[in-house]
Amino acid sequence: MFNYTSTSTLPLHYDEKLPPYAPSSEAFALRLPADTATASRVRESLHLLLTTKRDVSAAEADNIVGHWDNINNGYELRSYSRSQFQTIFGPGVGRVLWDDVDSCLENDQMRAKRYFSNDKQKMKSQYNYAGFPSVP
Repeated sequence: MFNYTSTSTLPLHYDEKLPPYAPSSEAFALRLPADTATASRVRESLHLLLTTKRDVSAAEADNIVGHWDNINNGYELRSYSRSQFQTIFGPGVGRVLWDDVDSCLENDQMRAKRYFSNDKQKMKSQYNYAGFPSVP
């Protein structure tokens, strides 16, 4: 496993500057980058997440996402634990970012499940009750 050292220079109380998460009726539609996404693409996604969902200024978001190393890719974004996010971004910001990324992952999984269930329904409608193709 990887050994991470804290590169965060953010104070421990930094998360107090981030607005609290409040679920809204509007679905937050950020799609996480693919596993093969580059570090710069991951930073762009995290920047968008911070500025859109958390209402963080662009300059603050740049400072925060700058902690994402150039060797990390989309796979790490999807697979890192909360403690790894806290090591990279600091205790407060890491916790908040991990929660937001985790909710985006859940949304992606729900989208995939809905997509596949729609495909199954289409396939079922093409066959009659005996399992033979329907005749148009």
